Amino acid sequence: LDIVMRLEDKVVDVVSEGYDLAIRSGSIGKSGGLGRKISSIETVLIASPCYLDRIGRPEKPEDLARMKLVRNNDHVHALGVPLRLNGKTVMAPIGTGFTVDDPDLMLSAAKSGAGMLRVPKLLIKEGIMRNEFEIVLPNYTVPDKEVFAVYRAREASSFQRELLLSRVADRFNQLRHEPALAS
Repeated sequence: LDIVMRLEDKVVDVVSEGYDLAIRSGSIGKSGGLGRKISSIETVLIASPCYLDRIGRPEKPEDLARMKLVRNNDHVHALGVPLRLNGKTVMAPIGTGFTVDDPDLMLSAAKSGAGMLRVPKLLIKEGIMRNEFEIVLPNYTVPDKEVFAVYRAREASSFQRELLLSRVADRFNQLRHEPALAS
């Protein structure tokens, strides 16, 4: 097994671009390949303390209407953020503060006070521990971000790929069960 890894924040077409396998989070996207869910990533809403000091800390989902969301180009049509508490889901209204297609720029914008951000918890854990970010509405949960494997249809069965995907899924599962963040 020879692995060449490319990390990109764009959806690739595994067939036309010659990829054997793509791991995607969020949506499966349009591709000439086959795809299946292999895991999910827990997400949280975060904002910098300076932004929350300026705009006020929300206490209920409706309070998010006064906040701006730093979001990815993939979510440009989203009108709200689904939040769950005690088995009940509500759609919290959002405003757009900044739309971008680069994860590092999204984090930088949120850190500088441009708005709140929905982000995988595993990517923000250290920033929260360093008090660079706070979890917004910590009693609510945000839907997980699904993780998909996408591969060429003509290679629907591959022992090596299945072994790799099993290990990737196991690692995501380990990350999900690391100690929770303090809010």
